[in-house]
Amino acid sequence: MSDSDIWSVDRIAANNLAMDLGPPVTAEHIEKIAGHFATHRRGSAKWVADRVHANIVKALEEEIKSLSRHHDEKWSEGYMRAEQVVMTLAGHRLLDIEPHKPKSRGQILRAMVRRAKRQQP
Repeated sequence: MSDSDIWSVDRIAANNLAMDLGPPVTAEHIEKIAGHFATHRRGSAKWVADRVHANIVKALEEEIKSLSRHHDEKWSEGYMRAEQVVMTLAGHRLLDIEPHKPKSRGQILRAMVRRAKRQQP
């Protein structure tokens, strides 16, 4: 992912919405809409990751009950260690997405300058 939290899919969705709404929609409006879409996408992804994580932990907990009878203590300790690693895994690590950090005014201004330079012929 680039230095922006807004992905191409967010910009595409913002452009599609802008086209549906009709003019006048400025580039600033599209960026603001894309930012909202990015926030929504991150929230949805986190919710899915949290649900998947909870289901994995539940499945591991249920499975250890039947498996531990068929294996020795060393195996059970290893299984429980693996279970502990999974239980302490944060949702954003499952998705390989860093948590959103608010950007400073300087970062926002630098990004705007870079974008303006790229758009010039």
